[in-house]
Amino acid sequence: MTRTNINEHAGSDRAAPRNVESAGYREYAPCGALRPYVECFWSAVPGSAVSARVRRVLPDGCVDIIAECDGTATDISVVGTMTRALVVESSPRAHFIGVRFRPGVAGAILGVPACEVTDASVPLAELWRETESMTDGIVMAPSVARRLRELERMLVRRLREVPVLTPAVQAAARTIFHANGNLSVAALGPTLGVTRQHLARTFARDVGISPKMLARVARMRAAVDRVRHGAAPAWSRLALDLGYYDQSHLVHDLKELTGLTPGEWAAVR
Repeated sequence: MTRTNINEHAGSDRAAPRNVESAGYREYAPCGALRPYVECFWSAVPGSAVSARVRRVLPDGCVDIIAECDGTATDISVVGTMTRALVVESSPRAHFIGVRFRPGVAGAILGVPACEVTDASVPLAELWRETESMTDGIVMAPSVARRLRELERMLVRRLREVPVLTPAVQAAARTIFHANGNLSVAALGPTLGVTRQHLARTFARDVGISPKMLARVARMRAAVDRVRHGAAPAWSRLALDLGYYDQSHLVHDLKELTGLTPGEWAAVR
């Protein structure tokens, strides 16, 4: 489904609904200058699954900057690439805005190796100099739509300091997700014209996790999507379809990455 452009809602908080999580969650397409870096901007208002008091966030290979507003304060944090699910508790009044970066660009945007924030939530002020002057507009904005526009402006300004991206990393990440993680990671570097060792080093810097871990994340997400949106699957067949060795391999990987077994996902879908 097409994402709404932030600037199409310059005068209101309205945005086109998208069937992700709940009716209170919206995604917005970035402006042209940010498209190579940003997968989407997003917002979540009280009552959505994203703003629920307790929620489970699954690894997705991406880094987000998230602003949490509870009516009295606004906290802006970087949530690094995850290798396991994150169970988050927040105020029931909280609403959120965020930006989700494309896999492979986080190191350049953040100005520090992405592996330094893997599986961590770090205040943005600890990573960027002059953060207060950059984020004042987000904190002071009177509406979700204006906060989103201020976040977009902040990132456009940030582009002046962003080095050239590494094409091999981005190409590798796209290849991994296109294959749902079901591919030979060992052959990935040579296929793209770089050594396996070089790809591992640049993944640590730019993605925050190894190519092998990103492939596990991509395959896990494909499995969860099948469980959530399809009929009750035959687990052994699903495992073979997605490239797991067998059903026990699928169960082990989902449990390790999401904290739930396939049967538990089927029960809560």
